[in-house]
Amino acid sequence: MQLRKGEKINVLHVVLGLQTGGLERVVLDLITHSSDDIKMHLVCLDEIWDNEDLLIDKCVPWSELHNYGRHKLRTIYSLVRFIYRYQINLIHTHNPGPHFYGSIAGRITGIPVVHTKHGRNYQKPYNRFWLNRISGFLSNKIICVSKDVKKVAVNIDKFPAHKLVTIINGVEVNRFAGVFMDRTKYLGINADIVIGNVGRIAWEKDHKTLLEAFSLLKRWGRECHLLIVGDGPMKDECVLLAESMGIQENVSFVGNRKDVPQLLACMDIFALSSVSEGTPLTLLEAMAAELPVVCTSVGGNADIVVDGVTGLVVPARDPYSLAKSLDMLILDKTMRVTMGGKGSERVRKEFSIKKTVNEYEALYKEILSQGSIVQKRSK
Repeated sequence: MQLRKGEKINVLHVVLGLQTGGLERVVLDLITHSSDDIKMHLVCLDEIWDNEDLLIDKCVPWSELHNYGRHKLRTIYSLVRFIYRYQINLIHTHNPGPHFYGSIAGRITGIPVVHTKHGRNYQKPYNRFWLNRISGFLSNKIICVSKDVKKVAVNIDKFPAHKLVTIINGVEVNRFAGVFMDRTKYLGINADIVIGNVGRIAWEKDHKTLLEAFSLLKRWGRECHLLIVGDGPMKDECVLLAESMGIQENVSFVGNRKDVPQLLACMDIFALSSVSEGTPLTLLEAMAAELPVVCTSVGGNADIVVDGVTGLVVPARDPYSLAKSLDMLILDKTMRVTMGGKGSERVRKEFSIKKTVNEYEALYKEILSQGSIVQKRSK
C-alpha cells in the first residue's frame, strides 16, 4: 500500500556503529540534512559511541543492540520489533553485516530495503560472499558511491545491474570554506608548509607510503610538517615508522578530532595515499577548504580530483611519485592557490550535501511510490 499524501516517510538506518569515519559521517549527514517530510531512525548493531547528543538534538529515535555477531536471531528480532514500533516505511543499510540483517528484517516485515555500498568491501571469506549475494537479492536498490564501487558491485559482488544506483557523497561546503587559523597558536606547529591527512589509520589508507614520501621531502631539504588526523589499528605502527625514519619531530599524530574544519585551515596541502577508496569525504572536505590535493588513482578519487586542475593524481604505493607531486606544490604557491580555488568551486557545484540528500530522498520516494510498502501498522 502506498503512502497517503502528507504522511512522513519513516526511514530506518541500520549501521554497525557510529565511530569516526566516512561511512558514519554520511549517515549522520543524511540524518542532519533530511527534509521535513522524512523522519529518520537509527539502529546500531553495536554502539552509538559519542553521537548520542546529536541524535537527541535531532529527535531521532535510536537503539543500540550491543550484540553484533553473537546473537543473530536476537538481532533480527530486535530489528523487526523496532520496525513495527516506529512504523518504518523504508530500511536503509550500510556495510555488509547490517545489510544482511536489514534485508532479512525487511523480508519478514514486507518493508523495502536500500543499501549503500560505501567502498570496495570484497575481501571476505567465501561464505560471506554468498551472504552478500542473498542480501542483494532481498534488497530493492543498492547505492554505489562511485563508478569504481559500481564496477565492484557488478563484477565481484554479482549484484543485479538493474538494482544499482550511483549517488556520489557530498559535504557541507560552508562548514569548511572561509575558516582561518593561526596554526602556531592552535597546534604549536611552526613550519613553512604543512601537509595534512585526515582519515582512519588503517591498511587501506596506506599511511606508510605517505610517511615514506614525507621522509623524501625532508631529505630534499624542504621545511615542512606532516599533520595526521585520525586513529586506527595501525597508528602505533606508523608512529614507530616515523621514529625509525628520524622524522618524528616533524610529524604530528593528533588522533580523532571534531575540529576538522579548523585543522584543515592549518594545512597548506592535503595528501591522500589510499590503496582503496569509495568516494572519500576527507578529500571533498579538503577541497571545500580550498586546499590543493595530491591523491592516489584508486576508487572514486579520480571522479573527484581533476588531475592538474584541482590537484594531482599519482599511482598508489609509490612514495617517490607522491613526494614529487607534493614537492611541486611546495615550491609553487601560485599553483597551490589556483588549484585550491578551483577545487572548492568544483565541490560546491558537484558534491554538495544538499545534492546528495536530494538524490537519496528522491530514491526513497520512487521506491515507495511503486507500492512496495506494506500498510502502516499501529503500535
